[in-house]
Amino acid sequence: MDRAGQQLARSQFELAKQFRLLYTFAIGIVPCDGALRISTLTAVLQRKPLTLQQREQLDFYIAIAPWFIGLLLFTGGPVIASFVFSFTDW
Repeated sequence: MDRAGQQLARSQFELAKQFRLLYTFAIGIVPCDGALRISTLTAVLQRKPLTLQQREQLDFYIAIAPWFIGLLLFTGGPVIASFVFSFTDW
């Protein structure tokens, strides 16, 4: 392997190492004295399942989230913009 190929392989390895570090912190794996403590993942696995009412509530919020985001962007955005424009001197 030539020098450029070695540098490319090394940079890809470093990028993969950084991604793995970010991924492990995202799921809660924290290095602790040479051992791995999986805090968030075990908490998720040990939690009791959702009741029917909780599942329906979660489904409801997931269903209305796009509408609510659209309301904020397409209604709240112009309201805030018009408020800002009212203080400008054209």
